[in-house]
Amino acid sequence: MLRLPFHGDPRICAVGKYSTDEHLDREDAAASMITTLLAKNGQHVDDYNYDQIEPTLVENADLRWELGDVKSHYHRLHNDFIDFKRAVNPDLVQTSDND
Repeated sequence: MLRLPFHGDPRICAVGKYSTDEHLDREDAAASMITTLLAKNGQHVDDYNYDQIEPTLVENADLRWELGDVKSHYHRLHNDFIDFKRAVNPDLVQTSDND
């Protein structure tokens, strides 16, 4: 438990993961503690790389949405074309006389 004289809440603790490497374990605990302290103070770590890639992620999501829309239009168009071919060529319509 970490008690901070300048902070009102003494119940701040860093929960790390079990690790055989003490150095990695300390890094995980330190990162967790920094995140907890910043969250308590209403601050956050500004990640430059995430800020740079965020517009690309938004654009990617928009393009995926549009791609799904295009695929659904393609399937409807394909089904309409099949229906048209069947209407023009009644010989293409398969009847189920075997039932």
